[in-house]
Amino acid sequence: MSRKIFLSAFMAIVGLGVVSQADVKQPTLINVPLHTGYIPFGFDTNDKVEVVAEGIFSDGCYRLAGIQANVDKDSKVIKLRAQAYKYDGYCIQVVVDYHQEVNLGLLPNGKYKVVASNDEARPLGTLNVALATNSGPDDFLYAPVSQAFYEEIGGKNVVKITGEFTNSCMTLKDTLVQVQSNVIVLQPISEMADRADCVRGQFPFAGRVTLPSMSTGRYLIHTRSLNGRSLNNLVTIIR
Repeated sequence: MSRKIFLSAFMAIVGLGVVSQADVKQPTLINVPLHTGYIPFGFDTNDKVEVVAEGIFSDGCYRLAGIQANVDKDSKVIKLRAQAYKYDGYCIQVVVDYHQEVNLGLLPNGKYKVVASNDEARPLGTLNVALATNSGPDDFLYAPVSQAFYEEIGGKNVVKITGEFTNSCMTLKDTLVQVQSNVIVLQPISEMADRADCVRGQFPFAGRVTLPSMSTGRYLIHTRSLNGRSLNNLVTIIR
């Protein structure tokens, strides 16, 4: 092949590539429905309030863009709106779950109605915020949990928690478990020993909690942690 013919063929291929790129469509931003709200309980007015909302895409052509919240503190209504990018082209034809943790910040005390604004204010649940009992950030000294794993062991539902203390005198004392509706709240409580030989550093810890018997279904495991943080894991419990 001569150099001239080769260059002509190369330019034709490049030209086809340019045309192909020009034909690529950008995804479309659309509103999508939410079908379930997971609303942890136990928040008060000094807590950073979080909820989790979940929906289902009809196929693999969608990617969640985000879930926004509008809080009306006067009417005590929280509206959640979910949006997604819809792509053209071939996509796998299976339903796909999507969910997101939504941070609502500090809220005044009261009972809030949580609704999905995309679906004619479809109710997702009720959020109760109590008055704080003290001026501190939490009622307990929570352990600094970094991971929480759910698994079924020997017919029992178990959650394993891990993390790192930053002081040698801190230990995991207990983990309180509360189950309500479709939410399981874990409160891992730590304690500080009154000793003179405490040192700073990284001290890994682990704990295991056996959950009480509950109905088969989809649950949010909401694990509180030190410094106002929390971990939110959606799991399906079959027994």
